[in-house]
Amino acid sequence: MNRRPRRCAAAAFVLLLASGACTTWVRTQVPAPPAPPRTLRGAARITLVDRSTVTLVHVVIATDSLFGVSNDEAAIHHAFPLTGITRIEEQRKAGLLTLLLLGGILTYLIVFTDVLGV
Repeated sequence: MNRRPRRCAAAAFVLLLASGACTTWVRTQVPAPPAPPRTLRGAARITLVDRSTVTLVHVVIATDSLFGVSNDEAAIHHAFPLTGITRIEEQRKAGLLTLLLLGGILTYLIVFTDVLGV
């Protein structure tokens, strides 16, 4: 029985899963009120004055507040005054880390599993 097609499919699946695995948090300046309207892409991690953090999605900064939805099953809408925020970090894809991870996985598959049948 030829297992090469099954191995290739498994390898493609692993590479597909790994392609979105590497992200990083990039610090964004907390604007001083009154701030021009701005939408942050992806998730944002907000650090408040009391050092607590909350991760939000669909984040909008407008005038003197930051609005967003909690990134969990509850999907609670939040609003924070900009003066109560000490740090804003946006989650972004880490391109170089993703390429290194994919390259490492592909190298492992070629060298140790003979996935390509070469």
